[in-house]
Amino acid sequence: MTEQLLLTLIAASSGFVASVCFAYASAFTSKAKLVAVSKTYWDFNLVFAQAAVVQSTQYLVGSLLLFISFALQIAAVLASATNFILLPQILNYWLNIVICCLVLFGSLAYFACYILYKWRIAQVETLLKQSVK
Repeated sequence: MTEQLLLTLIAASSGFVASVCFAYASAFTSKAKLVAVSKTYWDFNLVFAQAAVVQSTQYLVGSLLLFISFALQIAAVLASATNFILLPQILNYWLNIVICCLVLFGSLAYFACYILYKWRIAQVETLLKQSVK
């Protein structure tokens, strides 16, 4: 085993544990907890609830992307260094690959955040309105 392979596996393993901790913290930010932090003495603060839901949703999507990136890092270490992959001509330059991946993952993250936010904020607003009655 080379030093590079050893250090890459160690880095991927420690990053994976970090992403598990990150995911655990964000996954258990329940709608009940979001409602509790959004309430004031007499009523609720909808803007604060929206901000808390956005932050929680971004953490959740970010932690999922961390899982994917560490799995890809381990797969890259285990992949053959001698097999060549034929790519389209536009992807033969490393910068084009990076830009394509940033656009792809950025778009997926944006739409996942948007959909999850709409779903979670509807639930939190319902619970907030019920708790005022």
